[in-house]
Amino acid sequence: EEIEQQFMQEFVQNRPLILAEHLRFEYIREAHNLDIFEQIRQIVQQKPLKETLWRPIREDLDSLEVLSDVLLVMDVVVGFLIRTGGLPEQKLSFYLHEVLKYPTDVNGTGPLESQSAEEVLLTHVLSFWNLLSVEKARKLSILGQLPFCSLKTEFQDGICEEAKKQLKDSCNHFSVEEVLKYLHQFILFYVRESEKLDVNMRLYDCINNYSTQFKLETPVGYSEYFPKTIKLRQCIATWVVLDQ
Repeated sequence: EEIEQQFMQEFVQNRPLILAEHLRFEYIREAHNLDIFEQIRQIVQQKPLKETLWRPIREDLDSLEVLSDVLLVMDVVVGFLIRTGGLPEQKLSFYLHEVLKYPTDVNGTGPLESQSAEEVLLTHVLSFWNLLSVEKARKLSILGQLPFCSLKTEFQDGICEEAKKQLKDSCNHFSVEEVLKYLHQFILFYVRESEKLDVNMRLYDCINNYSTQFKLETPVGYSEYFPKTIKLRQCIATWVVLDQ
């Protein structure tokens, strides 16, 4: 309630909505919620960010630190967009600095001030957040760290060589990038947030339950070719193998 009151006061008075010391305890929690994402889709029409726009942005995010900073900003945007709404074609940078009054650093720059990010619009917010989140998980994996460190240990089992082979073979029949993004959201929004899941359940079945519950379409080719022998307890290892 205190955060909500601060938001309304600052909005009315046209003062900065976001104070740096508040970033890490309220807004991130809200961004990691599929219901929030669905509400945003109803408020601001969402479209995928084209690869031609994403590629140069990804190249600019040359370190885990920079990537984490940008993802933090996007967590804030997601947390506030559900309250403020916005025009789909409005530039993200305009919304960030002119609507939210998000502060820049002492040099007058910020994590989304690069020329490559200039064409990101509010209609791209959820796609952009997802791409950033997947990219961060990839960088963590490259550094030998768990891409989903907050997940319970029972979901961190490895997979045998035969299962790895089946998984690699299945990649010839669907877009690995799309499955990676889908599996990433499944782990963040469903596995991490669910209190009671049978870790010995087939991963394939659990993903289907998630898709049905939230009325999502699975990536093309997934239903026919994704291995059905892998267990839910191996979901992180599955993501890592697909990313290799």
